[in-house]
Formats: sequence, structure tokens, C-alpha cells
Amino acid sequence: MLKSRLTPLSALMRKHLLPVTQNVCPKATATSAKVDETDVKSFKDVPGPGGLYAIPVIGPAFLMKPFTNYTGHSFHLLLDSLHEKYGKTFRMQLLGECLVTEDPDAIATIHRHEGNYPRRAALNLFEVYAEKNDKERGMAVVNGPEWHRLRSATQKYMLKTTSASIYINEQVDVTNDLVTRMSTMSYTPEEFRNELFRYATESIGVVAFNKRLGFLDPKGTGVSPANQVYLNAIKSFFALLFEDVGPPVYKFFPTKLYKEFEKVANEAYGYGRVQIRELLEKVDRQMKGGTFDPEEPNLILQLQSQDDRQECGCHSVRFADGRNRLDCEEYGDSATQSRIESGQAAEVV
Repeated sequence: MLKSRLTPLSALMRKHLLPVTQNVCPKATATSAKVDETDVKSFKDVPGPGGLYAIPVIGPAFLMKPFTNYTGHSFHLLLDSLHEKYGKTFRMQLLGECLVTEDPDAIATIHRHEGNYPRRAALNLFEVYAEKNDKERGMAVVNGPEWHRLRSATQKYMLKTTSASIYINEQVDVTNDLVTRMSTMSYTPEEFRNELFRYATESIGVVAFNKRLGFLDPKGTGVSPANQVYLNAIKSFFALLFEDVGPPVYKFFPTKLYKEFEKVANEAYGYGRVQIRELLEKVDRQMKGGTFDPEEPNLILQLQSQDDRQECGCHSVRFADGRNRLDCEEYGDSATQSRIESGQAAEVV
């Protein structure tokens, strides 16, 4: 079954949203190209949960436990049930008014007309955490020009046609370890899902930190205590985001949900900060010992070396010999955020 695409209504023009036929494009953002408005449904004509479920802010809470059997872990099953009831495309209150679709043509149309600044639903829990803990919000939560600024600073390296080939040998090693483990181990569905999560994390680490992190031992042994803390933290991080339904009262006082989220988010940030510090210390040693290879791919140093390094949320300080490096503390937050976003994509897209 296709995954649903959730689009905040604020990202689309409210007057015209979905075509009656597959060949008619909806009118979307103010910056989108001119489209055919023939036979277009108005938003009020799109089916979806009504009554209590349509009440702004609190409506989604009535779709979850204790009012139903659905939780953050089974949110995808809730969407499946709503698709069965209302069809491929429906509207609902979620993080604001949202349009939910599993129609490939509608998804393609939305992507084509998002404009320069695609808008994603706000992650209130994460934003409150970042504000209270003075953390960099990063690309996972910002929208508009700020998102575009951060995205532009990183994609010049990550979206080059040669980017994949630079890391191909390392990625092949990670994949071979996964295949070796799969050939010697048996899994339940949940265990295999966790295995793919380890695989995604290991693959990201090769690019972000230039090293293997140790999440996929080919002999099938477990991970280190620090890695296990990170795995538990990042899984809880995403699960708690999905449990965030109803009024965000944690903006005013720390609820149980917020306290749990703050704990696991701090653990995830801390893990990323350690990896950044170790990488910079290694580069420092190589520079002092004359073994540093400037041709070796290093995403963090690439970002720092550019004149636009302030655009990617990092600050520079100096080595003892006067050479620039990243401030480990400052960049640790942004780097972890990049990993969180990547992990989120692996989990829910």
C-alpha cells in the first residue's frame, strides 16, 4: 500500500485543492504556475472526519486512545482506516487542517506546485524543546526562507551527481554487513524493522562522521551501550512526536509527554555531539602529524570551509596553529539535527 502524503492546508490555496479528474491540476501555492481550474473541488467538498474530529487542535485527540485503539505507534493503521472510509484523498484536523492522499497523481501534483518554500506541518513538541533548551531547530522543523537557506547550504554537497560515488565503497561495506547478518540471523517483523533502522543509522554515520559507528556487526553481536542508548532515544523521539495530539499545554508547563521527549532528545543530541568532537579531534591530530588528506571526503569540514558556513548553522574557531575548525559544541546540535531529519525520513516516509 502506498504511503499517505499529508499536506497542511496552509500550504495550499483554500479555494481550489483537488481535481475531480486525474488530468486537472489543483491550484496550490501563490508561487505555483498557472493551472487549469476546470472541475475542481472546493475544500469543503473533500470528504473527511467531521463532528468532534474536525474541531481545531483538540479534534485529533478523539481519534486516538483512550477514545479509540490507535496510538502513535499505530498511526499508519488509523490512516489506513480513514482511507478505507473516505477514499484515496480526505481532509482532517491533525497539525492544523491537512489534506491526506495516497493517490500518486495527487502526490505528484502537490510536489509540482509547492513553490520555492514547501510547507510542512509544525512539530510543536520539537519546537518547544528547541526553544527551552537553546537548540538549533535545523531543517527538520523550520519552514519558508529559513528552510531554503539551510537546505541550500547543504544540498550543494549532498546533491552533486558525484556525491553517491564518493561514498560508494563505504556504503557497499555497510550493505554487505547487513546481508551477512540477514543470512545468519532470523527476525520477527519488529526485529527486522529495528535491523533496517540500524542499517540506516550506520549508512548515515559513514557520510556524516566519516566512520563506522558499530550498529551492524557482521557477526551479529549487539551494539555498544552508548549506541543502544542512542537507538532507544531516537526511536522514542519519533514515537513521542506521534503521540503529540491535542492542545500543546507543555508550552506553559512540562507535561509527562514533554519530560519524556526532553530526556530522549537530550540523549540523541549528546550522541551526535560526541561523534562530532571525536571527528574534529581526529582531524586535529592528523593536521599536527602531517597526515591529513584534504582530498578525503569530509562533509563537516566541507561545510565549515565555505564562506557561507554561517548559513549551515555552524561557527568557526581556531586550531592552535591558526587553522580553522568547527566549534564542536555549536555544530554538534546542527549535525545531530541533520541526523534526526534523516532518521525521520527513514522512519516515516
